[in-house]
Amino acid sequence: MNYTLLNQYDIKFVNINGRKQISYKGNELIERYIYIYKSVEAIDEYIDEINLVQNGQIQEAESFLYGSNPPVLDYSADDGGVYINALISQNSITLSEDEIISDTITIPLEDWKEILLSWKEFLEG
Repeated sequence: MNYTLLNQYDIKFVNINGRKQISYKGNELIERYIYIYKSVEAIDEYIDEINLVQNGQIQEAESFLYGSNPPVLDYSADDGGVYINALISQNSITLSEDEIISDTITIPLEDWKEILLSWKEFLEG
């Protein structure tokens, strides 16, 4: 678990009545987006696609934005209350939401992978 990075982005994982959740008291945009990935398998698949972007091989992924250079993924996800868009390029991810949270954040892709791996470790623990 990379606590230094989690603290840097104000992300908190919590156990409430035996359920593993995210606090939503830190960086709400990041926390809401990560919480969409509730299984280890989903996180692994997501990281595999991120690796394809980093290696310039994204043509193999369903959510490839054709004609983009460098290759990028465009994800949109709904957590039941907020619709968040994530644009992943070879060096960063940009999360944005315009209606409820009204925020945008860009995170280096290596940091994002570490955050996802920390969430995965928390889910497995």
